[in-house]
Amino acid sequence: MLFDALATRLSAEYDLFLYALSGRYQQMRAPGVAVTPRAVSDLNQSSQGLVHTFYQIATTEIDNYLRPMRSEASGDVADSLTVRKKLVLSHIRAMLIENAQQVVKATRTGVASAGDLLQGKTGAIGLLLQRQAGKIQFKTADTSGRKWDAEKLFKVVVRDFAYQAWLDFEADRYAQAGQDLMQTPKGRIFSLLEATGYDSFEAVRPEVFHINSNEIMVPYVPS
Repeated sequence: MLFDALATRLSAEYDLFLYALSGRYQQMRAPGVAVTPRAVSDLNQSSQGLVHTFYQIATTEIDNYLRPMRSEASGDVADSLTVRKKLVLSHIRAMLIENAQQVVKATRTGVASAGDLLQGKTGAIGLLLQRQAGKIQFKTADTSGRKWDAEKLFKVVVRDFAYQAWLDFEADRYAQAGQDLMQTPKGRIFSLLEATGYDSFEAVRPEVFHINSNEIMVPYVPS
């Protein structure tokens, strides 16, 4: 589906972003590297450059995803898609900034002991310690405060944005065509126009079209 494709593409780009951040971190954690205020400042600047570059990529991908929907959607739905775009980009920017700050913080607090940790260590143990010294685990919290691996949360955030935007568009497309009663492949029936006796689309949305759902909507045909 379109929403999964967008999440996959942007998640791959995000993995590259984290890889680039990790590379800068590893350079600072190398034995013998002096962590001076100037070096930390340069790291912060280069990390912010990565944030800016990825943010532009995300903006372009999301614009390209929404463009055909907004061109066909009614005014209110086109506006709601723009609001969804602003919210997801705000979330993405916050994650990127947090990732960059994590690298700078880890460099400031951890690099001084890395040399001591590695000093005199050779062979398999030395290689293992070198890998650990250059490794950073990117973690971030969702809106409930639950901690996630950043890569997993990013894909969930983008995929849910893309899915909900697609649902908005689909519901609007059917409503514009005069279709009211809809159903899911699992048989849940609802009304796009809030017909009496049926649940509305928004009423069933949290239960049926939730963050991990793959449900679609099709016109209801009475048996």
